[in-house]
Amino acid sequence: MTFIPIRQFCTILAATLAVTGSFFAVFHRELRFSPYKTAGILAGYLFFVFLLASAVWHILPGERLYRTLMPCLLMPLHVIACIFLSRTAQTVVLYTLFMFQNFADAALLSGVLFGTVFQSLQVFPAGEPVPELLAILILCPCAYFVLVPYLKNAAAYTQTLNSWKTLASIPLVFSVIFRCIDFAIWSDPMRFDGILVFLDTLLIIIVCLVHYVILRALFDLSQDLSLKEEYKTSRLLTDLQTSQMTRLQTALDKAAQSRHNMRFHLAAIKGFLEQKEDQKTLDYINDYLGSSQPFEKGRYCLNLSANSLLDYYLDEAKKNSIRVTTHVSLPADLPLSEIDFCTILGNLLSNAVEACMRQKSGQPSITVNIRQSGDSMIALSISNSYSHEIHRRNGLFLSSKGGRPGIGTASIRSLVERYHGVLNYKYGNGLFVASLLLNPKAGNP
Repeated sequence: MTFIPIRQFCTILAATLAVTGSFFAVFHRELRFSPYKTAGILAGYLFFVFLLASAVWHILPGERLYRTLMPCLLMPLHVIACIFLSRTAQTVVLYTLFMFQNFADAALLSGVLFGTVFQSLQVFPAGEPVPELLAILILCPCAYFVLVPYLKNAAAYTQTLNSWKTLASIPLVFSVIFRCIDFAIWSDPMRFDGILVFLDTLLIIIVCLVHYVILRALFDLSQDLSLKEEYKTSRLLTDLQTSQMTRLQTALDKAAQSRHNMRFHLAAIKGFLEQKEDQKTLDYINDYLGSSQPFEKGRYCLNLSANSLLDYYLDEAKKNSIRVTTHVSLPADLPLSEIDFCTILGNLLSNAVEACMRQKSGQPSITVNIRQSGDSMIALSISNSYSHEIHRRNGLFLSSKGGRPGIGTASIRSLVERYHGVLNYKYGNGLFVASLLLNPKAGNP
């Protein structure tokens, strides 16, 4: 290696992969580009990191200053690269990258401390990066597998909250502490005593506990928000089904009354016919048919819950002069939780109706396409016209109520991911299209 010593290059490369690689492993479903294109961009980015590290190595005087300042120089570049390549909220990007940087710093610090022991035992010669690389390979994956389940769920529902702005400062503080400790150790690189080992171990434990508590709290909050969405959907379905039962009972009462009165109508018709009064008979029948008000209920699919939501929102659309087109084919039993599916469907229908009601020019319209393919896959597409300006921040659509990303949108994203699906939004020329594909049984062996 002519540009930079092998030790420094290996540690920088390992730390970069531990930070950015972990981030993309967590948020791989939110990539802006295809996986192959993203991998190519990352490969080019790593080569750029190598060139930058080589240039900085020849500029900064001494390894001590280099090890301290180089991560500070690379972290903004990591943030820019991850924001460019993913749709994740910027505050979540900051927290996640600095969190993984904390574990990479802790691993490098442990590698330096225990590397002096290996050198004294002549296990590795001085200058070998093996202890630091081993520490990264052990600590970073352990932290990843312990914390990532909480991070994924927390980010799915809570990344629209302002709390992430404050939380991002916590790993930043830890990163500064690690920089200071690392600088102090490299002032005397051969120093190794019990106090340093104890402080290093204590710091690693504190970092792990703090991040665990933060992510666990966010995870619990995300569960609360998820339950809130499920409760809202369940309450709506219950109200709709109660309303439909009332309407059905009214129709049954009218039908019973009609059957009771039918004999009187038949007697009158019989009398007209016996008197050869054909015209009076026809007039009587026409009057009867004109006065009858049959019970009409929208019937879109066999699934009662989905049908109730479609009947409710599309009836609301028709009352507001919105043109409605439907192509729906769903069985009575869905291959996923009806509450989850209705949470997705209800949020999309609500957004479509709201957008059309805000439309100030042109004919508002909504088109709903839903069908199940085979015994598992469900394709859903809802398109609506719009005339207002659509605002988007960090890949999230901003609600018209307060200008913040809505919880409903986060619920849709989370549920689509839970059922191994794909979600896509397209908008332009006055038409907004939300389409998704769910495959609930994809994760089953």
